[in-house]
Parts: sequence; structure tokens; C-alpha cells
Amino acid sequence: MGKLKVSLGFVLGAVICLQLACLNTGNPASENEVVENLNPERFRDLVEQGSGVILDVRTQEEVAGGHLAEASTVDFYDPEFKEKLRLIPVERDVYVYCASGIRSAEASAFLKSLGHARVVNLEGGLQAWRDRGYPIVRTTQGTDEHLHSFSKADFENLLQTDKPVLVNFHTLWCAPCRKMAPVVDSLERIFLQRAVVLRIDADRSRDVAKEYGVKGVPVFMLFEGNSLRWKHTGVISGDSLSAQIQRFL
Repeated sequence: MGKLKVSLGFVLGAVICLQLACLNTGNPASENEVVENLNPERFRDLVEQGSGVILDVRTQEEVAGGHLAEASTVDFYDPEFKEKLRLIPVERDVYVYCASGIRSAEASAFLKSLGHARVVNLEGGLQAWRDRGYPIVRTTQGTDEHLHSFSKADFENLLQTDKPVLVNFHTLWCAPCRKMAPVVDSLERIFLQRAVVLRIDADRSRDVAKEYGVKGVPVFMLFEGNSLRWKHTGVISGDSLSAQIQRFL
């Protein structure tokens, strides 16, 4: 009888422990809590929808050999890799790839830790994409003579003007930033002598970006004197930017 009590006690204890373990682990991970690993077909479907940021984490040499259209490119081996990923707006979905899927898997896990609701990793990387015959493009990043860098003191001096100042925080590796570059440069010419319009390299002007709470690029800020009067994150039309400048002329 004593042995039976011991056995029943053991079984009951095991059941309770199992239940507690289930409670401690919580519900099974939902789609919003894990990185999705998708094959090239499903990854392509997402890319074609155009609703997320495409991120290539290969080296510049690899990227020069071909990449997905509209991809932002950040070298996984860049010492500032994680800092640059923090500039991707956290509200955006991110579709990540590398050559084989290994570097992109690690990058995807880091992006999830930053709070992105959906992060998708391309299984098999760009090699699997190429094997399906899916398209790639070749571009050169080069330099950008219209992209400026500022110290905090220099930026504060810039704001000492009676003209409205429209600033675009921008990076060379960010595809949406590159898309906006000709729009901003056009506004700089249109409003010459009436407003200050310029693009600032958020990577090289990190103190300024931090001072003004830049947590994603592209970011647009309009100043009147030392006062920040308007802010927008993400792609925006030239007409909308022009209208904001006109408000303060």
C-alpha cells in the first residue's frame, strides 16, 4: 500500500510538473513571434507585393554581382551592421536574404529582437533564387555629392537662419532613401534662396540623428528657427514635401 501511494504521488507530481512547464513556455509561438523561413516562390510573392523592406546582407563585392531590385544593402560583416539595421523603421516588414541563407537567418533574428512584426528569411539565399531563374539587377552604389554630414554644432549653426529648413536623413544603403534622393534634390533647386533643403547622411551624422530621434530612414524634418515643426518617416511625394515648405515661407 505504501509503495502504491508513492507511485501515485510520483505520477501526480509528474503531471503537475508537466502542466507547469506548459504554463511557463506559454502558448506556441505565433507568426508574429518568429522569423519566417520561406522558399524562393513564396519569398518572391512577398517581394512583388512591395509592402516590406528588402534587405541584402551580403558584402559589397557580392552585391556588385547582382541583387534583388529595390534591395537595401548592409554588409553583414560591417562593424556597424547592427546599428544600421536599427535605422530600418520598426513598423516595416523586412524580407532578408544573403548568398545561402545563413547570414540572413542571423540578421533576421536580430531584426525580430528589435520589434519588427514580420521578418522573412529567404531559404537557400540568392543561390536558390537564381536557381529558379528569378530576376536580379546590377547597380553600382558609388558616392553621392549631395549627401552631407554634420556635427551637432554644425547642424545647430545651420538652423540659425530665417528660412525654413527641410532635412532628409538618408543613408547610401537604404533603397527607399535612394528613391527619394532625386525628389529632395529637385526641391533644393526649386526653393533655392527661399528655403534650405538638404540630405544628411544618418550613418556619418549619428550624433545629430540621435539628438533628433531618428529611428528609421528616410526621415524628413522641417525646422523653423530652432523649432522642429514637422516630421515624417518613410517615402513621401514631392508635392507633399513642397506643401510643407510652402507653409513656412
